[in-house]
Amino acid sequence: ASPKASSELRLEAAEGLLRVAEAQAKPGMPNLGLTEPAYQNLGKALKLAQGVGGEAGRVLTVHILLDRARLNSFARNDVKGALADLARAGKILGKPHGRPDFLRAQYLIELSIAQQWDSNYSDAMLSARSAIAYLPRDNERDHVVAHSTALDLYAEAVYYSINEKQSLK
Repeated sequence: ASPKASSELRLEAAEGLLRVAEAQAKPGMPNLGLTEPAYQNLGKALKLAQGVGGEAGRVLTVHILLDRARLNSFARNDVKGALADLARAGKILGKPHGRPDFLRAQYLIELSIAQQWDSNYSDAMLSARSAIAYLPRDNERDHVVAHSTALDLYAEAVYYSINEKQSLK
């Protein structure tokens, strides 16, 4: 919290708070189920990361917003909060600069999740398909898992959009 803290120290503290929040309550990972303390730690981490310039601060800020959006979607039942965090992350990411772009793919995966929770299946399909387009085509574990997740999200959005259309008849 010291205004005299160096950028490196602020980044390290933000990364530490992010790891603590993941252990406390990151959906999809083993955690302690401490949703509100995790949310508070993500807020503290976000304040620290936003105060740091440069690429490292930008990337960490996006990661924190993505984790907070996931927590909002899955554990806090706050879809509006998730979409607000994702809108902020999207602004920070800016326009695409090429492919592959794993961070953009992660953002689009989280966006698809929030859009599905918001029953916006057509946009969720588009986000999932866009995520697939930005993923690297290799066998790195995180990339393969993200590809599978994006495919699953696309399939779920298609399934629920079909059921939604049928239920409107």
